[in-house]
Amino acid sequence: HLNFMLVGNPAYVNELKQYSERKAPGRVSFLEPVSPDKVVETISKFDVGIYLTPAAIFQLLAMLPNKFFDYLAASLAVCFGPYPVMKALIEQYQCGLVCDSFDPQEMADRLSRLSTEEIDRMKQNSYRAGEKLNSDIEMAKLVLLVNETLA
Repeated sequence: HLNFMLVGNPAYVNELKQYSERKAPGRVSFLEPVSPDKVVETISKFDVGIYLTPAAIFQLLAMLPNKFFDYLAASLAVCFGPYPVMKALIEQYQCGLVCDSFDPQEMADRLSRLSTEEIDRMKQNSYRAGEKLNSDIEMAKLVLLVNETLA
């Protein structure tokens, strides 16, 4: 079952709803968006977080989006397109998979081959990665750097 929590153009979201009902009746849900402080709590009910927006410009290719950290904080297996920074982290922590392209069919194929045990292992590794890759630890590094610079 695929769950979306989308924000943006309501006409496009409605188009996606209609398309999903034609292609996969009853297997796709569209959740109401929640406030940023409720995202992790809400998505922690699921198994996998997917991000596959094509990197049309360099900034998109080099980004490390909040979504990545939300997925770690929620202990989800993280499944992304070929973004170099996220790929390195996903491989380092073995917390998900990275596709070789931004092709949704490739993502679907890779996901369909995962076993329950593999997803559970990724989720456990995601939890461990989230203990190291989080705003508290990163903010402490920034504060230390600023203090050392000002000293």
